Amino acid sequence: MVKESILQVRMDTDVFRKAEALYSSMGTSLTEVLRLFTLKSVEENGIPYAMSASVKKNGQRLGIAKGKI
Repeated sequence: MVKESILQVRMDTDVFRKAEALYSSMGTSLTEVLRLFTLKSVEENGIPYAMSASVKKNGQRLGIAKGKI
């Protein structure tokens, strides 16, 4: 597969570092996981896991659509 598109994503630095460490411990990278997520989304014609409009975490509502996870 030829890799010719670049995706830039802004996210919380702490979340980024934790994700990088997690995926590194699994023998992969955040970049590869994002690539796999995108491929699975296309394959399933949607988000490849259950989502809801809002999620509660520590008693707070977080807006998924606004990237506030």
